[in-house]
Amino acid sequence: MLIFLLVCVGMLTLIGRLYYWQIVRGDSLAQLATNEHIQNQILNAPRGLIYDAQGHILATNVVRDDVYIEPIQFSIDHSSDTFQGALAKLVDSLHRVLPSISQETLYKDFNLEL
Repeated sequence: MLIFLLVCVGMLTLIGRLYYWQIVRGDSLAQLATNEHIQNQILNAPRGLIYDAQGHILATNVVRDDVYIEPIQFSIDHSSDTFQGALAKLVDSLHRVLPSISQETLYKDFNLEL
């Protein structure tokens, strides 16, 4: 009987802790997990020039801007109109960050209409 009571108390404790982590603290812990995946970092790491035997440059540094979006982070289901509007805002922001790419090109690449 004592072992049965100990097992029941242990199970109730385990269920209580699971409820606490999933229901009570679930939103804040999910936000912490999401923040682990989303980071803004500016890295400037030139590697140096490569010369041939006569002193001519064979390779040089090229500054490149890359944008990467992980689709798994966008699991919210949007209607078509809302999604198109959000995508248009994203394209406009991208054009401000990368002005060398024309807005028309970005809209075309994302299948949007101006």
